[in-house]
Amino acid sequence: MRSRSAVVAAAMVLSAALLTACGSGSTTTTTTLRTNQQASRHHVPWSSISSQWSLALWSANSAVGEGEKNPSNVTNPTRTLFLVTPNGGRYDIADLSHSSATLIDWSPSTDRALLEEFPSCPPGTLCPVLPQAVLTTMDLKTAATTSVFTFPPSNTVFLESVTFTRPRGRALLVDTQTNDQQRLTRYSLTGTVQQQYPNSFGSAGRFMGSQLSSPNGTSLVLGTSHGIAIVKNDGAEQAHYVVDKKMFDCSPTRWWNTTTVLASCMSETSLQQLFLISTKDGTVTALTEPPRSPDNGDMNAWQLASGVYVQTAGGCGSVYLSVLGADHRTTPVSIPKVDQASSTFVLGATRTALLLHATLSCGPGRSLVWFNPHTGTTRVVLGPPLNGGSVEAALAYPNP
Repeated sequence: MRSRSAVVAAAMVLSAALLTACGSGSTTTTTTLRTNQQASRHHVPWSSISSQWSLALWSANSAVGEGEKNPSNVTNPTRTLFLVTPNGGRYDIADLSHSSATLIDWSPSTDRALLEEFPSCPPGTLCPVLPQAVLTTMDLKTAATTSVFTFPPSNTVFLESVTFTRPRGRALLVDTQTNDQQRLTRYSLTGTVQQQYPNSFGSAGRFMGSQLSSPNGTSLVLGTSHGIAIVKNDGAEQAHYVVDKKMFDCSPTRWWNTTTVLASCMSETSLQQLFLISTKDGTVTALTEPPRSPDNGDMNAWQLASGVYVQTAGGCGSVYLSVLGADHRTTPVSIPKVDQASSTFVLGATRTALLLHATLSCGPGRSLVWFNPHTGTTRVVLGPPLNGGSVEAALAYPNP
């Protein structure tokens, strides 16, 4: 079994390789990029990063389905972490070609990324039953690793999700499952336990594994069996609210406004429905009606100037974009140039457009696309047809 120190050392070696590959990290003059232009991270206009920027991990290989093979794909493809401008210019932040790490969060301060990797065991060594998760914080201005937290494997504790805290991302919120019990713990970036949060909230039920930080970072909204619970940073409960005793596994997905949380809850028929919950008094308003075919569940929603758009579950595990009607039911949205047969994921939104992770009709790789529903126009900012390959993972600008 690999020791914790060995895994951390391996992560540090990876960090050194990234720093060497990408230069010394000093910031020089900024560069304004046009569509499909590329520059190094030294030219990023950090003070200008705003709502239509994104952070993405791109691979030179095209994405293929399970059991399929793309003849142009190669072993150990180029994998690059890009900071992407609103019009499709890209800044090369780090080379991850010799790593299996994936991008899981972008700090609210926009200058750091959280990467997760499950290092493979060297030949001839005994691997643990469960792989160790190495959580690495990267400084995007230098591509250097600033902290490493190795979450140890266990036969009873399973790592479910990890996010940066708000408002600056100076710690990590880690959700784990133990004997069918969900636990939320705040750790320092290097793995020191700072706070364990309660997981039982009276009539609202047990903590179910999802959380949403308040924009100022002073409290958390936790998803519970039948609603939500609000807790302070020190773990003290402020309130808990029940959506409906007939609804289960509620998950706060985003802030609808400064005092209202959007939550997705599961019905007795295992279909998700969206609710707006006031954090002031617990008033619950159904945003969507109980789903009916082809809508197999409402997962998230965004209010744009042109309407409310919903991330919707389709058949056979597919996901698509829909628009909410006056009757609070959804209608699928046709997106120009996007392959409607493939799942389309909404990553974020502005007042006028949605950031999508989607497969275009012209090729197999996934692209990063801005879609304006009002004008019916799409703008590809990374991936085919701009620079080929496929976008493995992407994150929208970290709005509250």
